[in-house]
Amino acid sequence: MKNRQIYHLLNCALHSLHLGYITFFLIGWLFPATHILHFSLSTLMIVFWYGLPGQYGAGFCPLTHIHWKIKDRYDQKPETKLYIKYMLDKAIREGFNERKVNYMTNAIAIGIYIISIIKLMLSFL
Repeated sequence: MKNRQIYHLLNCALHSLHLGYITFFLIGWLFPATHILHFSLSTLMIVFWYGLPGQYGAGFCPLTHIHWKIKDRYDQKPETKLYIKYMLDKAIREGFNERKVNYMTNAIAIGIYIISIIKLMLSFL
């Protein structure tokens, strides 16, 4: 396989993983069968985002970190460090404000995490 083909496969795989994780984060709390998994993956995300700011900075995502390293290696490094902003810009072709996207992403993530905690607690009652 040529390097470009490997890059393309890795890029597609990381997009799929990212989008799958995001989708599950957004809707996984809705289904009783996935409450524990949703809470676990949500906690992992929150720990990475807010628990490692000293070493990596707030909002660190290991998937994005790996994805951007691969893109950088093939001279396609995105202009933003935020995966959500990157996808919004690609999908809608609009220059979204990075700070606002980050704020909304964090607000939604915290809201869903709180819902996940409540749903998990209620499932044990």
